[in-house]
Amino acid sequence: MSVTNRPASTRSDTPLAAAVLRALKGHVGQANAIRRGELEMHVRGELFQSWQRHEIEIVGKVTDRRVRNALAQLAMSDGPGALVCSTLDGHGYYLAANETEIDGYLDNLWRRGITILRRRRAQKRAARREFDRRQMELFPVRAPVGARNDAHDGMIWSE
Repeated sequence: MSVTNRPASTRSDTPLAAAVLRALKGHVGQANAIRRGELEMHVRGELFQSWQRHEIEIVGKVTDRRVRNALAQLAMSDGPGALVCSTLDGHGYYLAANETEIDGYLDNLWRRGITILRRRRAQKRAARREFDRRQMELFPVRAPVGARNDAHDGMIWSE
């Protein structure tokens, strides 16, 4: 599937994503990272100076959220934008300078993903226990007449 046939959410050829990529080309390597606010101002300035009508129209739409979306689009593209990285300490964004840099970033991304999945699993288990317990309290099942159930004072709890 060509880039132009993909939905806008996965393309990196929108004017904003292209402007973000052009700005990042001046920030190669983690040591040269640019903060997102600075990146937003740089992109807005570049688009404002552009004489192409479709780019001028989006200048007013350059917001933090749109820049973050453009960064995500670039990172998920199959072009040079896929080399977009962010610093661990929140100091900004950059294009990986070499394979070692992108590998380090991807390793960190993997660890973050695993941490998120572990947190999800723990919360899911806790929620299931909590809500199952509440559900059981709402709908107790009485023991049949003559049945012994000393541990539950005559109540049988459904599973």
